[in-house]
Amino acid sequence: MLTRANLGRYLLSLGMIQPGAIADGDFLVTEASRRHLAFRVQTSPRGYFVKQARPGDADAARWLRREAEVYRILHTRPELAAAARRTPRLLAYDAAREIMSLE
Repeated sequence: MLTRANLGRYLLSLGMIQPGAIADGDFLVTEASRRHLAFRVQTSPRGYFVKQARPGDADAARWLRREAEVYRILHTRPELAAAARRTPRLLAYDAAREIMSLE
C-alpha cells in the first residue's frame, strides 16, 4: 500500500523522479485521498498525481482500472486529440498493485 513515506521509492522505481530529488528537497507529497488513496507530488520540472485502490476494495479497483483505460484511450486515438489536450496523461498503470500515475 502506498503511503507518503514510501511513495518516493515507488516513483524512483518507475524512473519518474531522480534519485537526488528527495535528498535535495525537490519532492513534496500532499495526500488527497478520498475513495482511493491519492497523492499529489510536486517535483521539478513536473508534478504527478498517483492513485491506488484501497486494499480489499474490488469496486474501487475496477473503477481505477476503467479510469486508467479512459486516459490511455484519450491519448492514443488521434480523433480524441482535442479532449486529450485537456486531460492528464497516463504515465503508468500498475495492475498488480492497482496504482495509476498521471502527469
